[in-house]
Amino acid sequence: MLVIRNGYAAGWNCSERCTRARGERMVELGLWIRWFDEHGEHVGYLVTAEREREEKLPSQASSCCITRHEMELVAGLHGKSRTVGLNEIQREERMKVIRAKTGRQVSPEDAVERALAKLEAFRETRLR
Repeated sequence: MLVIRNGYAAGWNCSERCTRARGERMVELGLWIRWFDEHGEHVGYLVTAEREREEKLPSQASSCCITRHEMELVAGLHGKSRTVGLNEIQREERMKVIRAKTGRQVSPEDAVERALAKLEAFRETRLR
């Protein structure tokens, strides 16, 4: 199935392909809607306008110092990150799935990714 993003009315800007199962899961999460051609054939999914905004997902604030636990996260002692490399849509999908299963709100990035970003920010200021 096609995944159609902005510009769909003028020739369909197909950005990727997906399985019907993934498309239906995204419809259930409210991130996509079904897209039909002029003959009424289901040809793919349209990314909803609210996800097309270039806004960043909100992140949790953290302290300015690097703690021992954060260094353990960076070292990989607590496993690897599940969110590094995810795009904004995948992060939103992950947040909605966790919220539906557990009822709790989670941040777009996991603790490992936050620790890595903090360490990188620390390195940038120290190298100046």
